[in-house]
Amino acid sequence: MKKTAKSKGDINNHKRANHPGWIMALFFVFMTHTHLGYGQVKAGVRTSYMIDTINNINMELASIDNDLNVYVARKGYNVGVFTAFEMGRFSVRPELLYTVIEQNFRPPYILVRIQNVITNFTSTQWETPILLGYQLSDYLQIFAAPKWVVNQKSTYQNVRIPDLDRAASMELDLGFSIQMGALGLDIRYSHTSASSGAYFLQDPIEGKNQYIQSQGKYLHVGLSLFLL
Repeated sequence: MKKTAKSKGDINNHKRANHPGWIMALFFVFMTHTHLGYGQVKAGVRTSYMIDTINNINMELASIDNDLNVYVARKGYNVGVFTAFEMGRFSVRPELLYTVIEQNFRPPYILVRIQNVITNFTSTQWETPILLGYQLSDYLQIFAAPKWVVNQKSTYQNVRIPDLDRAASMELDLGFSIQMGALGLDIRYSHTSASSGAYFLQDPIEGKNQYIQSQGKYLHVGLSLFLL
């Protein structure tokens, strides 16, 4: 059954979300207070490698006005800083991360003229997860983290793709971490409910007139170094 094509305004409604400035303010309040009388505050740097847990997705393709199964391969990394406030077995750890993601899609050529579609591009974004943790033992902690993703931008062959700009969105991270001395290892899973689709560009780029809009569900393997 054919679907009615989405309007440009419907597709880009997510771009008008307000920047969660209070999250950034909270982060820097934590960063500037290294000691509180009733708890312990730590700070450090973190990096992680991330890979998408999904290798194919169903998405709407505007060029054929129907849904199609598309192979996808995504990976990336992020680097940033964090501060952690600990009180007993509970902790709150705001992070500020800069993320780079390499996007790779492969629609079936027999159904789609993929030479007209931007199938490989790079996305960058800022992330502000707030990890809410519980200490299971001296070394092991579990956590859940609401995460704000802001200022997402994408480029194809060093040319900006304005149609893929996202001002802000919210995701959820779940995971666990192990800390031994100044080093910490964490495994986390990022979940997003964003839909996927391939739509026409407002302005063609390098002979391409369509772009793919999709968000991954990533597994992160992270390493932290505690400096305070």
